[in-house]
Amino acid sequence: MKTYLIGRGKTLDKKADIILPNADMSVGRIHAKLTITDDNQYCLVNLSSNGLFCKKPQPRGWVSFNKGYIALDEQISFGNQYKTTLRNLLKLIPQTTPQNIEKKPQPPKRHPSPSPQPMSTIVARNPKTGEIIHSKPNRKN
Repeated sequence: MKTYLIGRGKTLDKKADIILPNADMSVGRIHAKLTITDDNQYCLVNLSSNGLFCKKPQPRGWVSFNKGYIALDEQISFGNQYKTTLRNLLKLIPQTTPQNIEKKPQPPKRHPSPSPQPMSTIVARNPKTGEIIHSKPNRKN
């Protein structure tokens, strides 16, 4: 489970993990909290007196949103004017995109270290079975 603070900046004791670019003063420094559960559900919590809103199908339109689960492409509004989707918010997290949030995280790829060069060997095999019957190092000098 991961939790991110969303807002336009920082307070004396907290800094937003997701900073909303070009946000007006109706967006709080710490406006909301986003929790991504282990099964990739997105829970959004309003932390601001200026409100958090989500757009519902007509005739409801924009409704106040205090706490709950939200879909990636659901429209949300922070304060009076900052409108976006959860998918776009996730792009503001360093090294996170919706594509890699939706999938289970993969361990970093390891590049194998160069293996030591094998010593050259002369091998004699049984012509019928292919079994090695004799081998000796090949000394090239």
